Amino acid sequence: MKKIILVILLGLMFSLTACGGGGSNDSGSISSSTAKTIIGDWSYIYPSSGCEETYRFSDNRREGAIYVGQWAEKALDERMSGHYNIQPTGSNSYVLFLGVRSDNGLADCEGESSFETGSTFYVNVVFKNNNNSMEWSSLSGESNITLKRK
Repeated sequence: MKKIILVILLGLMFSLTACGGGGSNDSGSISSSTAKTIIGDWSYIYPSSGCEETYRFSDNRREGAIYVGQWAEKALDERMSGHYNIQPTGSNSYVLFLGVRSDNGLADCEGESSFETGSTFYVNVVFKNNNNSMEWSSLSGESNITLKRK
């Protein structure tokens, strides 16, 4: 997971310098049905190892134009959890914010061990295949991975 997030973060750093602050998002509010689309269990299987990384999104509630909730991740021996919010950025595209509250620091599917507690990550999200897959990419649109609904 760390390599995926690192590549996504690099894209984020470049795209944030071009983003303006404040103002309203005219792309519209996220609907409750779309917000509920993320709730559930999702997985990504690493092609090289077959190791499965899973995410669980739950406790979704509306706060203004965003939806917030809890998430948990499991990859090999790694266990992470925290809070998330999802916001619309355009037609069928969203920004997902993941805040890490806890990380056991054990090895993930790529064999990396580190503590991410206190970190925050942002990814672009597009739901596909009748909402049964969720494509994550950096905010610059690079480094795609596709999670499948379990």
